[in-house]
Amino acid sequence: MVNSRVKVLFSRKEEQLVEVYSLLPCTRFDLVGVPAITIEQVEDYYGVDQVFSNLNSYDHLVFTSQYAVTNTMMHLGRLGLSPLALQHLTTYCVGPMVSEQLKKFNLTNQLMPREYTIAALTELFPLAKRNKSSVLFPVGKSTLGILEKNLTRKGYHVVTPIVYKTEYNKRLAITIGEIEQQGPIDCIAFTSPASVAAFANALKDYNKPSVDYRAVMCAIGPRTHKACTDLGWTVQIVPREYTVQNMARAIARYFQINPKLHG
Repeated sequence: MVNSRVKVLFSRKEEQLVEVYSLLPCTRFDLVGVPAITIEQVEDYYGVDQVFSNLNSYDHLVFTSQYAVTNTMMHLGRLGLSPLALQHLTTYCVGPMVSEQLKKFNLTNQLMPREYTIAALTELFPLAKRNKSSVLFPVGKSTLGILEKNLTRKGYHVVTPIVYKTEYNKRLAITIGEIEQQGPIDCIAFTSPASVAAFANALKDYNKPSVDYRAVMCAIGPRTHKACTDLGWTVQIVPREYTVQNMARAIARYFQINPKLHG
């Protein structure tokens, strides 16, 4: 029973799980990467170009998504601008995964909250000063708008160019069904609220319970946890620090403590 294998499904592409493989060794765990969402380009560049052509009018820069970082750099490149065009801005990142993405473009963030949440990120901002109150916050089309509301209350002017959009993986339910045919899924690791919504959408579209609800569910952080509980799904694992690596560590710990639940 203790040596039974554990199948873990992550809501990301397998190539995004490189650092997870060493934390969930193949001697015990079977890892499957299934992207729940796809990142698409926005159709209209006009609004984005208007914003990025006036970078000197902003004081602060906020990133809450790796995709926002990569797509911001793509749009800058289209305009013939280097990532270094952003270096005069005070830069905030919601967590280490976003910060690491920024480093790939030779940029660093000045501020990051200890708790990797939007609420904690908002707390890093003091009340706005008149001459330092403009915030550039590149977002995806489905971003909820919580940060903008919080910063507006503090006196900031927040500009949110939509630099990418997310779409549900239309083959998601089929893919999960194919995986389950090879044996039950023991753990589902959700890496964003959008991935939770994508799973729920896939089940609704195909009108069948493709996900085995006996599976242990892991959420990367509080917003993802809430997205699960809003659907009535019970979450057993939430890591103390909200990164994919810490998700893997928490999953390994859980199945070490609870080996008899599966197998």
